[in-house]
Amino acid sequence: MTNSAIIFGAGKVGRGFLADLLVRSGWKITLVDANQKLVEAIQQESGYAIHLLNETTDRRWIEPEK
Repeated sequence: MTNSAIIFGAGKVGRGFLADLLVRSGWKITLVDANQKLVEAIQQESGYAIHLLNETTDRRWIEPEK
């Protein structure tokens, strides 16, 4: 069974930190936000990229549950 989490607020912390942490831990996530343009953009792309600023500048793709 896969755990699921709802993140209220798809801002920098919710989208960039919490979602990444949960997805890497095997959780399915659902993002909830009042910014309709942001929600539509994430839905249209079926996810979004985050960039980790470290020695290698890693890029990760996050896919919220549909």
